[in-house]
Amino acid sequence: MIPLRIVAPLLLCAQTFAHPVPESSEWLTYPGGDGPGKGRHIVLIAADQEYRSEQSMPMMAKVLSAHHGFDCTVLFGVNEKGEVDSTMPVYPEKGKESEFKAHHIPGLEHLASTDLVIFFTRLLTLPMNERELIVKYIDSGKPIIALRTANHGFQAPLPYKINGKQVNWGTSDLRPCLWTFAFRLGNSALVSSAGWSDTAIEPARILKALINKANRRKMPAD
Repeated sequence: MIPLRIVAPLLLCAQTFAHPVPESSEWLTYPGGDGPGKGRHIVLIAADQEYRSEQSMPMMAKVLSAHHGFDCTVLFGVNEKGEVDSTMPVYPEKGKESEFKAHHIPGLEHLASTDLVIFFTRLLTLPMNERELIVKYIDSGKPIIALRTANHGFQAPLPYKINGKQVNWGTSDLRPCLWTFAFRLGNSALVSSAGWSDTAIEPARILKALINKANRRKMPAD
């Protein structure tokens, strides 16, 4: 029999580092410690194809757990092999629609036990059962943080309705919290901003370079 004086510290340690989500090779868990978030659980979803959320979300989770006390879980968008793949297409190739592969986020069932979800997604087409798990979280009334491309986070619509009307993520239906990027000014990758400095102030070298580059660039008439 193991003496209680040995078992008790082990039990205390296990309780201290307990996490509401079991460890798995499909997601990452970060046990929280002391801090304002102690006892609270955050799920971070990394599933975009442009901004390397698969790198930034684990870093954010580590900060939130180590410095603020939150238990954190990071879920990832993966391909059919279970690999994090930022090259997965978001639109079917013309003429090959039947070959289009849906996205997949293992672990969405853990949204049921979380206190906050941080979305970093982009134009996902998820299986219906996974979309329904997200809708259940939305209906719970718990908070959502949507980063960068998450305002157009889903290509296939979520089955979310209010008073019988389909509500689309990233449109005026959910404004202002998830206003779509389609309402930004200008055309992506075609329009830039030109800057001018006060002539009374000698601009820094980097500002000179930016102004020269802007002056050389042909700007749209409008």
